[in-house]
Amino acid sequence: MNNIPLSVIIPTFGRSKDLEGLLSSVKPDEKTHEVIVIDDCSDNPGEFDALKSDYPDVRFVHLEKNVGPGQARNEGAKVAQGEILLYLDSDTELVSGGIG
Repeated sequence: MNNIPLSVIIPTFGRSKDLEGLLSSVKPDEKTHEVIVIDDCSDNPGEFDALKSDYPDVRFVHLEKNVGPGQARNEGAKVAQGEILLYLDSDTELVSGGIG
């Protein structure tokens, strides 16, 4: 994904269940946006394995140290490729057409 307009960055800490709804509402589209989930050193990083399988186009980044949501957002910005960054919390969902 090069030169895409938007990067959606989602910091999370052990909230894989909350992410399901959000990821279904912000599905990546290689032409318009990428989706990056920053796991802020969750106690059980394996809890995201099913989501990784269900959403193979979402980039999951596991942090080795818990740094809090602000720094987790910054870590997402470091790997983002979009011109615009959109930060969403893991317990939210976008309405239909929220991106696009």
